[in-house]
Amino acid sequence: MRHFCISLVLLLIMAPGCRRYGDVSTTTYEYAQALYGACSQQDAARLEKAEQFINDALAGGDISEAEHGYLMDIVELAQDEQWDEAAQDARQLMQEQAKS
Repeated sequence: MRHFCISLVLLLIMAPGCRRYGDVSTTTYEYAQALYGACSQQDAARLEKAEQFINDALAGGDISEAEHGYLMDIVELAQDEQWDEAAQDARQLMQEQAKS
């Protein structure tokens, strides 16, 4: 029985449709769009501007700590020149919101 429970938990974790990101605000969705554009174009200047807006939004209480974390993970990938992965993550964040 224990083995069955462990298998079930693993299956649920790995099942398609499992979400990586929680629900986010419209503001966070818009920042994800901006990050997707910057990453798709590999535009460091746009990335820097987006990062500043994201940090300002956190400071102003417009986005949550969790949302800030989601976005900054994408920013950090792009800053490490992992542009394609960053763009994919931004796209996934947006797609998950459309499905909820």
